Amino acid sequence: VRVVSHKKQIASGERADNGEIWKCVPDGGTVSLRLSAFANIQSKNILGLDEPRVESKYTPVFWHIHKSGGTTLKNFASVCLNLTLASEVGIREGHINDQELKTVQFGLDGPLFVNVDTTTEEGIQRAERLGFKEHPLGDLVVTPLPGPVVDKLFSPHHKAVLLTFMRHPVDRAISQFYYLQKATWEPTYNPKTANMTLMQFINEQPLEINWMTRQLSGKDFGDIEEEDFDAARMFLRKYCWIGMVERMEESIRRFGKLLGWDKDEARWGYCMNWLNENTANQNKHAKFGPDSPEWKRLSEINAWDVELYDYAFYHFRQQGGRHFPGITQEVKK
Repeated sequence: VRVVSHKKQIASGERADNGEIWKCVPDGGTVSLRLSAFANIQSKNILGLDEPRVESKYTPVFWHIHKSGGTTLKNFASVCLNLTLASEVGIREGHINDQELKTVQFGLDGPLFVNVDTTTEEGIQRAERLGFKEHPLGDLVVTPLPGPVVDKLFSPHHKAVLLTFMRHPVDRAISQFYYLQKATWEPTYNPKTANMTLMQFINEQPLEINWMTRQLSGKDFGDIEEEDFDAARMFLRKYCWIGMVERMEESIRRFGKLLGWDKDEARWGYCMNWLNENTANQNKHAKFGPDSPEWKRLSEINAWDVELYDYAFYHFRQQGGRHFPGITQEVKK
């Protein structure tokens, strides 16, 4: 429920044109809705959805929500489209010690990467020290931390264009649990997890709690309040191009049109075929439906993220109808 002072007569509980549910207050009443300092800072450095895009004045930033198609997008962009990425890869083979910003290549025919790590706070700070903000390199920045990246590596003179893939938070948490049971190479791997059931894991050490809402609101610690969710929702609506995992191909076609990746029709056609054969990190595991105790418990733990996902789903369809009518399909939940 959204609390506002609104002159237009809308009954409480009615869904407004933008998908929000309003709760009206008496005429003349005022309800202050806080926009977090996080969002105020970041908005200066991000190109809004309706702002004109001048190619030399922005760089796309992919907000990598784990277990939500991000690895597929990274491989698609670097391996097939030959785009230069700023991610975690560029610091390999000793490049973390480089004293100047540059692109590096691993292997004779390998893709190019910027010699920074944009996936950690420390790496983002190092990229800032190397002058990434003044001289941005790369065609795509990939990060799970959009706030620090946009704040430290972009400016009003060279803005970020934010895009992401989203997946239902409960489905994502379940997938991540089963992935981490096997992923011994991941720094978050815990051998104790390998023999747990999902419910045991939820009760003993839940994966994440409202991670998406925290990332977009800047509320890293403490309980999330209504104004934190409002800030996350506003930020998503105004600044984020949304893709959906269950509509992977459609989402990538949207990004291609948005960013000009599809200008070379032959290359684009080849890469779309490549995409269908090279979807990454598909981990088969037990399924849990919305009526299962596991699903219900995870929904309760991540209630804000579930609501944010529903809001994002609505705007995914809105963005399709408004900006990508030629490639939008009817999406059903």
